[in-house]
Amino acid sequence: MKNLYSNIISQSSLLIEKIFVQIFFPSLMLFFWGKENFNLWIFMFSIPSFLSLFQISIISPSRNQMSIIFKNKKFKLLNTIYQNAFIFILFNSAIIISVTLIYIFLNLENSIVSLNIDLIIITLSCSIITFLIGPFSMALTYKGNIKKYVGSEIFFDIILSLTIPFSFLLLDDFKKVFYIALFVYIFKILFIYFLINDKHLVKFVNFKFFELKVFKKVFNFSIGFNLDVISNILKGPGLIFLLGTTNNLSLTGLVSTSRTLFYFFPIRFLDILYNSYYLEITKYFRLSKFSKKTLNFYLRFLLFVISLLIIITIFNNIFGLSIYNYWINKKFSISSELILLITLDVFLVILINFITLPLKSINKYNIIGSIDLFMNILTFVLIIKFDLMTDLILVFKTILFFTSINFVLKFIINIFILKRFIK
Repeated sequence: MKNLYSNIISQSSLLIEKIFVQIFFPSLMLFFWGKENFNLWIFMFSIPSFLSLFQISIISPSRNQMSIIFKNKKFKLLNTIYQNAFIFILFNSAIIISVTLIYIFLNLENSIVSLNIDLIIITLSCSIITFLIGPFSMALTYKGNIKKYVGSEIFFDIILSLTIPFSFLLLDDFKKVFYIALFVYIFKILFIYFLINDKHLVKFVNFKFFELKVFKKVFNFSIGFNLDVISNILKGPGLIFLLGTTNNLSLTGLVSTSRTLFYFFPIRFLDILYNSYYLEITKYFRLSKFSKKTLNFYLRFLLFVISLLIIITIFNNIFGLSIYNYWINKKFSISSELILLITLDVFLVILINFITLPLKSINKYNIIGSIDLFMNILTFVLIIKFDLMTDLILVFKTILFFTSINFVLKFIINIFILKRFIK
């Protein structure tokens, strides 16, 4: 339990740091460097977000497997999984570099691209460094404690968020700040690398550990996780894009702000518990089974989560309208009905995520991820087919309807699969 509390504190600290950075970094950038330079920074670092579409989510499932292997004392296999995941990430990084170079070549006539090729290369380098930090994060966290890794994340986020705006006092050319960012990223990966002190791992990649069978196994672990990522993209940026096709940008602004407050903020807040218990419960999967004691521990935790969700839902429906209007200074008009639909949707999404947490922690998530993606695709197909985009209430009623069906299907399949892994 001591380790669990430590992880909760680490996750809470990370959330608080992210909130402060999101609040103060834009203001500092606008104050020192001005709107035009800030827009260039945002555009250049939107490239890593775009590139993440080509990133295969391999870190979480590989870390899960490493944690299970470690608890079962299969130390030789531990390093094999780590090395093959590392090789997979190098392979994935090569694909991302190729896609970026093709993008540059096809857009040379675009002045923003042609005049900023050096900056695109720098932001690409920062992205690749971030991907390569992934294996090192596995090495630091697979035993269940994230304190060192999260501490380094917070430290370098703060360094970057302060160094870039205040570099105005020393630099006369905004483009030079991108080189500062690259230096911070390089220092970050070196710092995290030297934090690793693990007798069971060869911490830098070594191709002599490559095994095609293990390589394929690592990929198979990741399928459900990647389907989950695609589902989240559909339900997040995908919905905004869909509404944007109506040429009514006020709808996109309203949905973006309302979902930030009533959908994504509760998810981020409860991710503190989710990520902490996710690491904790993996440790108790021994000899391919969960004990009944572990299951009882998990059920008590689930009841606590349900209680929190009820409180958050009631609070948002009583005070949400006033908080939203104060936050965006009444620039968008939102109804209580829309708030209710969004809060019920996120209630079911968060709850089913916690219910399926044990299966995800042991990489038995492919069927669950497939159902999630299918239901989200079906939702958007029907919204498009029946041309519902101009009526937000109908859009969110449709989303809530399919989220409810998704919840029931995932709940039933989760129970059916989980029973096989209980002693």
